[in-house]
Amino acid sequence: CDAPPRLQSAELKEQYQSSASFPYNSKAEYVCRPGYVRNHHVSSVLVCGLNGRWHGSRDICTAKHCTYPGEPPNGRLVLGEELSLGSSVNFTCNTGYRLLGNSKITCVIKNGAVTWDRDIPMCEVVTCEPPRVANG
Repeated sequence: CDAPPRLQSAELKEQYQSSASFPYNSKAEYVCRPGYVRNHHVSSVLVCGLNGRWHGSRDICTAKHCTYPGEPPNGRLVLGEELSLGSSVNFTCNTGYRLLGNSKITCVIKNGAVTWDRDIPMCEVVTCEPPRVANG
């Protein structure tokens, strides 16, 4: 087999990284990249088959999830997808309020932990100047 495949969620253990070819029945073990957690339903090992291809699940690790960020008072969270690494959520304000801050936050890795890239925005009441009355 050629070198084992590169995976988005996992990387080869160091002892397998220097070889360019592997004989039949060779094993290559993976470890999760930062922001991913081990999927214990599948093996972390791929095996070189007789056909020269690597066999085994590529779903060795799954993305970690950010915690639910909450909603701003007088606003709401618009979920586009799950809260996994790399996903984003948007915020909107109720009628009569305007958004202060960025309307979108993204689940990222900071200092080795999965967290949101910024604080949630605030919703501020829209105020209008009193009307000017002519000759009033």
